[in-house]
Amino acid sequence: MMGAGEAEAVLRGVADQFGTTVEMVRGARRADQSAAAARAKFIDIMAGSGASSVAIGKAINRDHATVLYHLGRLSGKRPRRAVGERG
Repeated sequence: MMGAGEAEAVLRGVADQFGTTVEMVRGARRADQSAAAARAKFIDIMAGSGASSVAIGKAINRDHATVLYHLGRLSGKRPRRAVGERG
């Protein structure tokens, strides 16, 4: 697993690769396609290294559920219940 310094280096490299900045990747704006692509690539690299979703999210100012959603481990939809079913 990577340390914080190594994660920062990966983030800088991915941002450079996509022609954006670390600040844009960590930023709240979703409209920037380059930053979104770099963010997705960073999540993939870090997940492949064994980093936790919490650590990955912290590195890019996102919550762990965002990371899980990207990795396809969270659908973003609540399960449907039958009429009258409680839960």
